[in-house]
Amino acid sequence: MKFIKKLLMQFGIDIKRSKSQQTLESNLRSVFNFHKVDLILDVGANKGQYGKFLRFLGYTGDIISFEPLPPVFQILADAAKDDPRWTVVNLGLGDKREEKVINFHSQSSDFSSILTINKLGLEQFGGLENPIQLTISIETLDNFFKDAPQWQGRKTFLKMDTQGYDLQVFRGAKTALTQCVAMQAELSFHGIYDGMPTYLESLKEFEQSGFTVSGLFPVSRQSNHSLIEADCVLVKNA
Repeated sequence: MKFIKKLLMQFGIDIKRSKSQQTLESNLRSVFNFHKVDLILDVGANKGQYGKFLRFLGYTGDIISFEPLPPVFQILADAAKDDPRWTVVNLGLGDKREEKVINFHSQSSDFSSILTINKLGLEQFGGLENPIQLTISIETLDNFFKDAPQWQGRKTFLKMDTQGYDLQVFRGAKTALTQCVAMQAELSFHGIYDGMPTYLESLKEFEQSGFTVSGLFPVSRQSNHSLIEADCVLVKNA
C-alpha cells in the first residue's frame, strides 16, 4: 500500500484515509460519555427494544421505560425483569394528565399511535388496517418527576418514539428538561399519521428550548428514496 501511495503521489495524487461515517450507535456512545448520562427516559418503549439496544451500546446506568399499552407492557416488563437498573412504567406521556384513545396495531405494535395512520402509512407499511382502539392514561413527565424525587438532578437523556406524539411529550416536560443534557426524537419528513408535525415544526420547538442537532439517522424511505422518518439526536447548548 505504501509503494502504491508513493507511486500515485508522483502524479500528484494523494491518498488520505477518510473518517468513517458516524452511526446512531457511535453518536449515542459519544453523547452518553461526553455528557456523563446516568439516566435515560425511554418514552414509547414498546417491547423493550431500545432498552436492550442501550445495554448493547454498553450503557450501564438507569433506564425508565414508559409504555401505555397493557398487552405490550407485559412483554416490556419481562424484558427488564432481570435488570435491576431498568424500571418500567405502564403509562403514556403527553402535555397534560388525561385519558386518550390509542390505535393499537396488534401485528405491528410499534406503529400504535394516538394519531390515525394515513394513506401513505398504509401504503408503506403492511398490517396496519383496522386497529384496536384502547383507552390509556396520559401523564406529563413533569408530574412523574415531581412524584419521584429519586430521579431528580440526574444527567438525563430523553428518548421519544411515540409515533407522532413526541411534541406533546416534550411540552409536558418543561421542568424535567432542565436536567436533560441530550435527547433523541423521531422526525417526520413525510407524515404517516394525520396531524403529525413536520420535521421543521419539531426542530423549531426543540431548538427554541435550547437543543441543537448532533446527528440525523434515516429510519425509513419511500420507494423513490425520499426520506419518511429519521432519528435525530440533539444536545443541550452550552
